[in-house]
Amino acid sequence: RNLHHLGQFYEAKNDVARAEDFYVKGLAVQTPGKNPSEGALRALYEKKHGSADGYDKYLGELRDRDRGARKEKIMAARIAAPARVTAFNLKSLDGKQVTLESLKGKIVVINYWGIWCGWCVKEMPDLQQLHEKYAADPDVAILTIDNDQNPDDVPPWMKQKGYTFPVLLDDGYVTRAGIHVFPTTWFLDREGRKVFEKVGWSEKLLEEFSW
Repeated sequence: RNLHHLGQFYEAKNDVARAEDFYVKGLAVQTPGKNPSEGALRALYEKKHGSADGYDKYLGELRDRDRGARKEKIMAARIAAPARVTAFNLKSLDGKQVTLESLKGKIVVINYWGIWCGWCVKEMPDLQQLHEKYAADPDVAILTIDNDQNPDDVPPWMKQKGYTFPVLLDDGYVTRAGIHVFPTTWFLDREGRKVFEKVGWSEKLLEEFSW
C-alpha cells in the first residue's frame, strides 16, 4: 500500500513515469486482499494512452518479468550447505506412523501449519493443488505437520474443506525442529537435507513451490 500511495503522490504531481514505476513495484508485492496498485496502474495506462487497448499485453509482460525475477530470487535462496533435519516418527490422521527415514530417496515438501493460523488456512487451497499435482509422482512427497492443541479438530475440518493432503500430528516435533513462524515450509532433497525454507504465507504457492 505504501508503493500505491507513492504512485498516487507522483501521479498527482503529473510525474507519470515515477507513478507508473511505483504502481508496477506495488503490483509485484504479495498481498492478502485486492492489490490497489493493479487498478491504479490500469487507470494510469488508460490516461496515458487514451484507452485500455493493449493493457492486457502490457500487464502480461509485467507479470512475465516479475515471474522471472521471483524465480531467480528463489533459486538464489537455496541453502548453501544443506544438512539433514531432525528425524521424526509421527502419526498420520489415519493412524499410520510416518518417519523421515521412510521418505529417503524422495523430494519432500513439509508444511507446518494449524487451523488456528489464519495465514496457514489461507494457503491451504493452493497446498491441496500442489498435493494433487504431485500425487502420482513416486519421486515427490507432499505432507504437512499440524500442531493444533486438539488434534481431534483436524479430521472433521479436513473433511469439511475437502482437503486430502497428508497430515501428520505434532508430538512436540515442531518445537524440537525450531519452528516459530507459521506457516513454514521445508523442501528436502533425496537425502533428507533441507535445501530451501519458506517462512510465512505464499501468494503464488503452486507456481513457486513447484519451482
